[in-house]
Amino acid sequence: MFNGEHTAAYVTGAMTVGSAAAALLVGFDVFDNGNSAEDGITWGLLAILLGVATDTFHSVRHHQLELDEDIFAQMLEERDSGSRPTATSPSQVRDRR
Repeated sequence: MFNGEHTAAYVTGAMTVGSAAAALLVGFDVFDNGNSAEDGITWGLLAILLGVATDTFHSVRHHQLELDEDIFAQMLEERDSGSRPTATSPSQVRDRR
């Protein structure tokens, strides 16, 4: 899954850049084909859609460290107990286990 998600992110990322470039070129009628600004907007919306897809493919769970969950759990416990949260380093979180 890891390689497939990253491959999809790279492919959609390249397509995003291509669509954004096409949006500028088509929108300003660089190719002299009689394109209007609305044609460029269509390419621009496609670039935005592909950018969201790129972010979605790349934002997978394996990029978050297991230690991050411990820090969040500790912050929630401190908030629920009414004590004031203190800044802790990852080593202090490990020592508390």
